[in-house]
Amino acid sequence: MKQAIGPYDPCPCGSRQKFKFCCYKPGKGSARSATATQPENPATSPKRKMSEMISEMGAGFLWVGDTIEERQNRLNAACSAWNIACASPDVRQYQLEKYKEGYLRSNPSTSPADLANIIKDMETLVERKLELFPDDKRQIVSAKVVRVGETYRIEVASATLQ
Repeated sequence: MKQAIGPYDPCPCGSRQKFKFCCYKPGKGSARSATATQPENPATSPKRKMSEMISEMGAGFLWVGDTIEERQNRLNAACSAWNIACASPDVRQYQLEKYKEGYLRSNPSTSPADLANIIKDMETLVERKLELFPDDKRQIVSAKVVRVGETYRIEVASATLQ
């Protein structure tokens, strides 16, 4: 069901900004009388912030680390899983294998049990991305954990590849 929104309601694109300062396009009326229709499913909106989508996909995984470096490493893994999930099923398996090889090159002392857990986490993140955002094919090109006071947020840049 579609519902009318006003200029001071949250924007339906998912940006968390007021509609007036985000997607509102002035017409003949004033901003006070502006309305728009909200999409049926804002979770699939192409304008949804990638940082929100990664946070949702990586819930329970991203914020496990005690330090900002550990959290950054987890964010990097979640972003790699996102990009892997955007590939076709046969390419996904190849990319997971390449991820595993790269991980071992960078962390040669990783035990086989730890490596198995890391790959299982990656597979879980890939599955979660496909569950939550199957049609979003944007590729993540950079991501950063930023400390804001006592909390953290993530910043993500993405690109649509053709």
